[in-house]
Amino acid sequence: MKNKINRASAAIALACGLMISSPLMAVDTSSGIREVLVDTQGNPVANQTVIVTHKPTGRVKTLTTTGNGVFQANGLNVGGPYSVELKDGSEYTVDDIENLFLTLGRTANIQLSAKTEEAEGAVVVVVGKRTLAGSFKKGPSYEFDEGDISNTAAIGRDIKSILRKDSKVTVDSTVDGGPALSIAGGNIRSNSLTVDGVKQNDDFGLNKNGYPGRRTPISLDAIEQLEVNIAPYDVTYGDFQGGNVNIVTKSGTNEFSGSAFYFRSDDSMIGDKSVGTDLNIGEFEEDTYGLRLVVLF
Repeated sequence: MKNKINRASAAIALACGLMISSPLMAVDTSSGIREVLVDTQGNPVANQTVIVTHKPTGRVKTLTTTGNGVFQANGLNVGGPYSVELKDGSEYTVDDIENLFLTLGRTANIQLSAKTEEAEGAVVVVVGKRTLAGSFKKGPSYEFDEGDISNTAAIGRDIKSILRKDSKVTVDSTVDGGPALSIAGGNIRSNSLTVDGVKQNDDFGLNKNGYPGRRTPISLDAIEQLEVNIAPYDVTYGDFQGGNVNIVTKSGTNEFSGSAFYFRSDDSMIGDKSVGTDLNIGEFEEDTYGLRLVVLF
C-alpha cells in the first residue's frame, strides 16, 4: 500500500512539474552568438579557446572552435555589452570584440580573422576583423530594445505604445474594454503574451485588451527587450494563432542603479468642449508612480 501511495505521489508531482514547466518552454527568452574563426586565407582555425563575457554581470562562457572553426554560445542574456576574445596563450591573436549587443531570439553571426604565426618565429603582425553578417531569425518578427522603449512616448505606460511602431501591429483604442491588439490582421483574442517565458494571457476571454487584467502586466522600466513573433518556425514557440508578444525583463548588474517615475492626470488637464459641444468629463484624479532598482543577486 505504501509503495502504491509513493508511486501515486510521484506521478502527481511529475504531472504538476510538467504543468508548471510547459509554459516556460513556450518561447525563446535568450540570445546566442555563432562565430567562425578563420585565417587570412579563409581557412578555418580549429581547437582554439574562445571566451565570451557578459560585461554587466561578469558571467563568462568558454568554448572551443570545432574543426570548421565554429563555436556557438546559446542561452545568453539579451542585450549586453559582450566581449569576445581568444584565451591568453593562443598561437593566434585577434582584436577583441567589445560592445557587442544581442537581440532577443536571435543568434549573432560573427567572423574573426587572424594571420597565422610564421615558422621561423618572426613577430606576428595580426589583422583582427569583425564582420557582423546579420543574425539568424526564427521567422517574421520585430524586436524592440531598451533604447526603443525609453525613446517612445507612452502616456499610459502600456507596452502597446511600443508595439504599434511595428507596421504589422494594429492597436484599436475604440474597442470597448481595449485597446485591442491585432497582429498581422489576426483576431484580437488569438495572441499570446509571455514575460520571461511565462504566459500572461486572458484564458477566460473576459478582456479585449489581451491582458489578464485591466492594465499592462509589467512596467516598461522592467523590460530589457520585447519582440513580436508572427509565424515562428521554431518548436519552442506555440499555443497561439495570431501573434506572440515575447518580453524579457532586465537582469542584475555588478553596479547598483535605479530610476523613478511619476505621472499625474486629472480633469483640469482635459478640455470641456469638442467642436463646440460641451463635454461632461466629471472630476477624476489618476496618479501613476513607481521605481526600479537594479542589483545582481
